[in-house]
Amino acid sequence: MNTLMNLNDSDHWFPFPLDGSSFEMVLGIHVLREQEPLLVATESRTRELQIKQAQATESLDDYFQASADSQSAQLRAVRYLQTKHPELVSVADDRPPLLSIAMQIQEDLVLLDGESPHRLLAGAVFFPSGWSIADKIGRSLQETHSVVPRFEQTLERQTDRLVTHLKLGRPVWRMNWGVRPSGQLDQSPKWSAMIAESAKQIDANNAGAKCYFRVERQTLSRLPDGGEILFTIHTRQWPLASIGALQLKCLHQALRTCPEETLMYKGITAFYDPLIRFLDQTQA
Repeated sequence: MNTLMNLNDSDHWFPFPLDGSSFEMVLGIHVLREQEPLLVATESRTRELQIKQAQATESLDDYFQASADSQSAQLRAVRYLQTKHPELVSVADDRPPLLSIAMQIQEDLVLLDGESPHRLLAGAVFFPSGWSIADKIGRSLQETHSVVPRFEQTLERQTDRLVTHLKLGRPVWRMNWGVRPSGQLDQSPKWSAMIAESAKQIDANNAGAKCYFRVERQTLSRLPDGGEILFTIHTRQWPLASIGALQLKCLHQALRTCPEETLMYKGITAFYDPLIRFLDQTQA
């Protein structure tokens, strides 16, 4: 993976997830080295924390959910994050621990039971790509991924093995990617009508400005004591026009070879044709 071009220093931690080969559904797991951060603060931190606060004030249940038995696990997650990032503080408010810490960072946080079937215990998810924590709470790892095309045939066993055997003190990371017709960070299902309307406005001439390459830097860590799995998701996105020619070429190849069911799952089908025409032009 290579670093996104012409961007800020913090984007060193968000390597471009495509290498020019044909699309392949893989986990792409890497061990997080000791000198590599679990959490990353970027130049948009202040703005994103303001967005989170507004979302929490307006409709908290859409963005935070926790099972009744998750309080101790949430506290373990907070302590773990504070050991990795001592600048994080324990807030003396009436918010659940996982939510309080999520309001201080750009990452979304999800907490899973450490034992299979890895029930989703709690989550503070403000910037999802087409899903909602309210729809996933209490469900197993398999159930939460049931909408992923061919997940059962391709990645279910690998994913369960990864989470089940994740070692204490050995966090891992991966990159996820997509293209969206809107730059809004919150792309949960309640905004589906707005996003669908945005997709209708895409053409080959404006795709560079209106389509966003969206990545998620995801980490997984096993928590001390309880053994739960902490899943962090840091979402970043850029207009296609700001991405270098090499990266656009890699994206072009991935989209050209991406199965239709995956394009639909990623929300690309509705504007695929003008997007491809735009990318064709960049390769001319």
